[in-house]
Amino acid sequence: MAKAIETKAAVAANRNTSKSLVQQLDAVCADRIQWEEGSYRTSNEQLYAILGRCLDIYQQMKGDMAQRKQLNEKLGKLGIAFNKATSLAAKVVRYVFRADRYRAFAYARTIVAADEAGVDALALANWVRGKGGVEEVRR
Repeated sequence: MAKAIETKAAVAANRNTSKSLVQQLDAVCADRIQWEEGSYRTSNEQLYAILGRCLDIYQQMKGDMAQRKQLNEKLGKLGIAFNKATSLAAKVVRYVFRADRYRAFAYARTIVAADEAGVDALALANWVRGKGGVEEVRR
């Protein structure tokens, strides 16, 4: 709520200024740069760390049918949808993120691609950044 009030105040301040609209765009661009270098970058780093942990668990579960069965049981108890065709990576991601299908697919695809490339959990963040981000890996 505070963020919405802050945004409304910023919009009102822009409208009540003698700056040209292009100057106002310059100010918005500067705020965007600050966001990208601050909270957006931090957020992505935290996401990559979580995905790295998911990758580690995925790699351990691949050959462990007992652990996979336990995951399936837990998913069922939580009401998280899956079927026989659902990949292990998708199950891991759905369990951790409780995410919508699109986001879960992108994260699961990242985990599988990283595993296929021989990436380990500690190298995942650098690997994803090198590929241009999760969305680029998904494509």
